[in-house]
Amino acid sequence: RIKLESGESCKISFEILPEQLAVVNDDGESIIEPGDFEIYVGGSQPDTRSIKLTGKAPLKAILKVE
Repeated sequence: RIKLESGESCKISFEILPEQLAVVNDDGESIIEPGDFEIYVGGSQPDTRSIKLTGKAPLKAILKVE
């Protein structure tokens, strides 16, 4: 979590490893499924109500796992 004062900004970077996107299948095995993963960064969840209340939409990035 990064705390900023009103009007303040900063640039951050972080790494998301494929194993951090793993899910557990019906056999109890941890697997990494291929496909697109949507990652959101912001002060609320990416729903219409939150955007209406805050006036801001979270940033969105798509990660592709092959």
